[in-house]
Amino acid sequence: MATSFDLDGEKFKAEFESEEMKYANKADFQISSEMGVRGFPSVAIRHNGQLFTIANGFTTSEKLIKTIEKMKAE
Repeated sequence: MATSFDLDGEKFKAEFESEEMKYANKADFQISSEMGVRGFPSVAIRHNGQLFTIANGFTTSEKLIKTIEKMKAE
């Protein structure tokens, strides 16, 4: 798959399977779990120094905009 994007397949595989990548991936899933992410795509926003999940699964752009505007008004 990497080669279809003009990437070096062997380099991609080596980096993808690296311990650093495994750790970063595990950390991302841990944060997602802590934020209550139950599906993908999910959208999170940082507001006043905190992360908030504003969408789990499909959400229309109109709903996202309304949620963001509401958060900004608080």
